[in-house]
Amino acid sequence: MEEIHKIRKFEFYFILILFVYYIQRTIFAAESIFLSDVKNVQENQISFEKVLFDLRHYDFFVNTTIPIILGGLFYFCAWYVSHYIFYPSIRAGKSKEKLWFISGGTLLLLCFLSIFLHDYFRMYYRISTHYNGSITGFVVFSNYRKLFVLTGTFVVLIFLAIYEFLSQSFYFLHERLLQEKEKNYRYISYFMLGTAMIFLIMFALIGKLPYTFWNITRNMRHSGMQNLIIFSLLSGLVYLLQSYFLDQVFPYIQTPKSQKFLTNIFLFICFSFLGAMFIWGIINQFDYSRPQTSVLLFTIALIASVAIAYIRRVNIREKGQLETEVSLSSAKLSSLHSQINPHFLFNALNTLYAVALKENAEKTSEGIQKLGDMMRFMLHENHQKGIPIRKEIEYLYNYIDIQRMRLDESHSVEIKINIQEPERSIFITPMLLNPFVENAFKHGISFRKPSWIYITLTYDPDKLYFKVHNSFFQKNEHDPEKEHSGVGLDNVKKRLDLIYPDRYSLDIQSSDHDFFISLVLAI
Repeated sequence: MEEIHKIRKFEFYFILILFVYYIQRTIFAAESIFLSDVKNVQENQISFEKVLFDLRHYDFFVNTTIPIILGGLFYFCAWYVSHYIFYPSIRAGKSKEKLWFISGGTLLLLCFLSIFLHDYFRMYYRISTHYNGSITGFVVFSNYRKLFVLTGTFVVLIFLAIYEFLSQSFYFLHERLLQEKEKNYRYISYFMLGTAMIFLIMFALIGKLPYTFWNITRNMRHSGMQNLIIFSLLSGLVYLLQSYFLDQVFPYIQTPKSQKFLTNIFLFICFSFLGAMFIWGIINQFDYSRPQTSVLLFTIALIASVAIAYIRRVNIREKGQLETEVSLSSAKLSSLHSQINPHFLFNALNTLYAVALKENAEKTSEGIQKLGDMMRFMLHENHQKGIPIRKEIEYLYNYIDIQRMRLDESHSVEIKINIQEPERSIFITPMLLNPFVENAFKHGISFRKPSWIYITLTYDPDKLYFKVHNSFFQKNEHDPEKEHSGVGLDNVKKRLDLIYPDRYSLDIQSSDHDFFISLVLAI
């Protein structure tokens, strides 16, 4: 929320600067055209007295500068009321109902005054010509019409509504992106914000509003088919771009400096630009002399495609989480069905443990105790969404110790374990690491040939690194363990895809003599 507050504060000064610059540029451009037209008329042998007489009802400062400043000033005030008072009062509901009516009425009045004062005091001129085309002087006229004031007020209100919709959509997406656990998602928000800022700056630099907004509505009425074609093409472009961003950019967002990410984001921007240029060419019959529309199309295509891609990604992830919860619930139900009086099993193990101690069978008693600990883990911890990694490590040690019990000095087996103790609380899904160790003992141990297993678990501030490297021996056809694969690596891959989408990398390498896995997990 604090970051949104900073953005809104910056937004005020940014829009204010753009308003001031646009008004100043419009006045200077009108002055330049006016002086150029006067010079052009005089060069056609029209006397200076004739020019003054024709322009006797026109004063550039009164009829151009003042109306532009008044219109811009009141419209900026209308934007401020809309963005910082009116819409927040709507969101507040009944508690701000009085403010809602007051600010709404103020907003309507400011929009009306912006158009009325501009159109009422603004005077225009045109160069008059004879029927044979020769210049005869100036004609001064006004575009003030009650209908134009009404339609203009309506259109500027629509502009404010569109701005508010886009800004609130950005705030919503920005807050969602900041809540993402994965790093670098906030840069998507900054990317959209930067694109919108570039568009607004470009409009302030080269954009131009029409003399009357009535012309906009009138022209749109006579070009419905063209607008339909443009909308269809733009929708198709946004669809293709969001699919590309979802499939080719999002998967690499965790590594923004990688060549894959930089290449794909560059291609995404290029495709957006080329698509906007193509649609712009269709609008202008491939006359590329007016760039304003291309900037607008490029901005819409870029922001809309990124926003839609992110929304789709959120939906896919939530669907995956739902599938995970259903899968975990099903597994828990199956486990409950398979738990036939677990207290009886623990009592039986305790009895065997007592007998082993009585007979001085230390290894047997130790193995029974570790097996009991493993069973408790499977019954109580294995159904949690996340457990402290210390418990997963404890389970690993118990499993490895039990496996070691079946080995003696006559077996040439080397087992090296390097497990780093975590310095902070780290939670992972249960039984995520053990299947790799189980696979190593299943395929990496031979009682007739030298064999080895190396297990490493380390961390850095952002990631967990787990590696298992073991010798590899093919099971013969009559091995009773051949059909019993435990949890299985395929099962682990599916769980990783569901629980840690785009937050892990799993590298598996195998040969005729060894097997290696490397799991890197974002924590």
